[in-house]
Amino acid sequence: MAIVFEEKVWTVTRQAGAAAGARGAGEYEVKPQEAGIWLHSDKGDRLFLPMDTSTLPTQEELNRLSIENFRRLLKGAERR
Repeated sequence: MAIVFEEKVWTVTRQAGAAAGARGAGEYEVKPQEAGIWLHSDKGDRLFLPMDTSTLPTQEELNRLSIENFRRLLKGAERR
């Protein structure tokens, strides 16, 4: 799913959390067992918004995000 926002194309995916001992890729210091939402832009922005697994939306719900809800996720991830 892609969202065009502020001249960037964003991809939104979820990370449900992995079993202890798993390793994440990239330079991020996200714990692999941590659940949350990844926001990636076509300009190289990569943000992670940690969330409790009980409030983590499904990928189908993320695919139906409104611009306003996407803006809330983005602001939450930027504050982190």
